[in-house]
Amino acid sequence: MSEFVCDPKASPYIYDLIAVSNHYGGMGGGHYTAYAKNKMDGKWYYFDDSSVSSATEDQIVTKAAYVLFYQRREEDAPSKAPPSAALGASQESADDHMDTN
Repeated sequence: MSEFVCDPKASPYIYDLIAVSNHYGGMGGGHYTAYAKNKMDGKWYYFDDSSVSSATEDQIVTKAAYVLFYQRREEDAPSKAPPSAALGASQESADDHMDTN
């Protein structure tokens, strides 16, 4: 995104894909599913109604992708650091866990 920023002295703008919403069906109706990356363990998960399962990065690229969600990477965060380290978290809180029930 850096090439679209007006300030030439601005830091690089790097975004990571964190979720994908999928739509199956037509204009009048259909079914939605999603892939999302867990910020605590850095793994991808597939959500389909009441079920959640593990997913891999190659599975999230589909023709059904409807909305892509990106998060701007922090300047001081290493590019390959675990998500909790990149966020500067030293311990997990109850709000940081994904509820899969």
